[in-house]
Amino acid sequence: MNFLNYISVRKNSGDLSNKIFEFEQENKLQLPIAFKAFIKAFKFEEIGTKQFLRYFDTECNSSLLFYDSQYIKNNHIGIENMFSSLDDMLNTYNNLYEDDSYIKNQKLLPIGECNDQGILMLGIGEANRDQIFIEYAHLEERIHFVSETIFSFFQDYKIVPNETYLPDGISFENLFKSWGEDFWRIKE
Repeated sequence: MNFLNYISVRKNSGDLSNKIFEFEQENKLQLPIAFKAFIKAFKFEEIGTKQFLRYFDTECNSSLLFYDSQYIKNNHIGIENMFSSLDDMLNTYNNLYEDDSYIKNQKLLPIGECNDQGILMLGIGEANRDQIFIEYAHLEERIHFVSETIFSFFQDYKIVPNETYLPDGISFENLFKSWGEDFWRIKE
């Protein structure tokens, strides 16, 4: 299933619009249009931290995941964490890339971490505006193009339920949700 189906939609982006404007003014940079639309529409800070498909396991008294996630154009890309705010993105940029003229010349802003030691980057220059890249500091070719926009990246990022993560003898037919819960339960 498309990852965008699992990300919570923002009910009111008015405060965020003001924060984006202030962020751009204070830092003298212009965030790309599609990226601004994405973070106004979706709660991007949930990506990588929210557990989307999970069931409650009574034996360990906690909820456990039962899905795989991957970017279908490159199944090695998995989102570990999205930076929770614009300030987190800028702090990561300043902390990791303060003395890195290559990244600064490429006009890239870190927006998240991947599970393979990569940093998800947003193009903020004229030539790469709104494009998504991954930076691998440990590889000779550090920057890899991923997608034209954040929307197209997450359209191609899939969540696939996987029955093998469920207890033995349990299938999807054994799962149900109670009203108001965001996790599944196993029918006894």
